[in-house]
Amino acid sequence: MKALNQSAAYYLLKPISIEELILAVNKVQQQLMKQELFNRNQIIVQNFREPKIEKQQVILPTLEGFEVVKMEEIVRLRGNGNFTDIHLADGSKKWSAVF
Repeated sequence: MKALNQSAAYYLLKPISIEELILAVNKVQQQLMKQELFNRNQIIVQNFREPKIEKQQVILPTLEGFEVVKMEEIVRLRGNGNFTDIHLADGSKKWSAVF
């Protein structure tokens, strides 16, 4: 069981106990957070390597995690209370609480 839990996110056996299910969910959440942080850091490193600012990327926080938008796609920014509306070249609009 321990060996399986090292490579898989978690392995549950029937009958499932509530405590074991909570442990499994917590472990998966931690792994997802680590992966998200790694992805964000990769984007930051790519930005440092890219000399042209319009080719760099912006990380926008969302309810699901984050979204990446290229600087060259941003047409304008507009304050909207505690948020910023981000208008893109394709006519779509994103918003961010932190920008």
